[in-house]
Amino acid sequence: MLGAGGGRAGLLRARARRERGRPPFSPDEVVRAQALVAPLGAAMKRFVRRVAPRPLRDGQPPGVVVVGGDDRIKAATPGGRQWLRACAPDFEFSDAELHVVTWNIAYIARRIEGPALCRVPTARGWIAVQAERLDGGGPGDVVISVLPATGAVLVPAVAAWYGITPRERAVLARALEGLPGKQIARRLGLSPYTVDDHSRAVYRKAGVSGREELLAVLAG
Repeated sequence: MLGAGGGRAGLLRARARRERGRPPFSPDEVVRAQALVAPLGAAMKRFVRRVAPRPLRDGQPPGVVVVGGDDRIKAATPGGRQWLRACAPDFEFSDAELHVVTWNIAYIARRIEGPALCRVPTARGWIAVQAERLDGGGPGDVVISVLPATGAVLVPAVAAWYGITPRERAVLARALEGLPGKQIARRLGLSPYTVDDHSRAVYRKAGVSGREELLAVLAG
C-alpha cells in the first residue's frame, strides 16, 4: 500500500481499503502508520537488492483475473490464481482470500480510469501486474493481467529500487534499444566516457557484471 509517490498516498489508499463495516483509521493510527513508511520502504529495498533484477523464469503463460466492483474475484483463467499466489509467495491464501492481492492495483485502475501497471519483486524474479477498467462489465469491474516482467517494463522499477539516477536511467533505456555506447553518447549529448561511467554505475547497483548480463536478465 506504500505509494511510489511517498507515504501519504499510500496511507490514503490504506484508509480506503480498510475492512468494510469498520470505522476509518483514527488520526492517531494514521500517525503511527506514517512512522512505519520509512522502515518498511528500507526493508523492501533490502529485499529487492538481494538479487539481480531478473524476470520470472518458469514458462508459465500469462494469467487473467476479473475483479468486480466489490473487490472480489469474479472470474479467472486457470493460471490466474496461480499468478496471484506468485505475487505473494510468503502467504498461504485460499481462493476466497486471493482478492487481497488485487485490491491496490484495482483501486488505482478505477481511480485513474486508465491502465495501471505494477511490478512485483519476488525471490524468483519480477512479475508485471496490469489492470484496467473492463469495457462492457459491471460497475467497477477491472481486468487484471499477470505475467513475467521483462525489458523496458522493468526499467522504472530497476531505477526506483536500485537507486539509479535519471541520467543513468536514460543510458539504460537506450542500451535496451540495442544502441552501442557511442550512439548513446550522441543521442544524449554526452561523451563516451561519461556513458561508460553511467553504465558501470548501473551494473554495480543492479548486481550484474556487465552490459550483456544486464540485457540478458532484463530480456528474460
